[in-house]
Amino acid sequence: MVGAILLGILFLATVWITGSLLSSSVNQPIGEPPSDVVANAVQFPSLSGATIHGWFIQGKENSGAIILMHGVRANRLSMLERARFLSGTGYSVLLFDFN
Repeated sequence: MVGAILLGILFLATVWITGSLLSSSVNQPIGEPPSDVVANAVQFPSLSGATIHGWFIQGKENSGAIILMHGVRANRLSMLERARFLSGTGYSVLLFDFN
């Protein structure tokens, strides 16, 4: 019985540690937008007090705007191909980093 309890605790600890590692943020320098993307650097405060950094690509007037949000352990660079496509069709696009 004690062995089963210890095995259960070990299992839960392993799940907890693995989940924490997989969902932790990856801080890496982003730099300037690529030369083929005409974007302005933007930043704004979040409700938590952190400063959110991103790029804004101006689209055609009255064409709408789209906010692209990256996945876990990623950053705005992972959304560049989508941003290129959407801005090419006229949309304004905001890409930002959660961390």
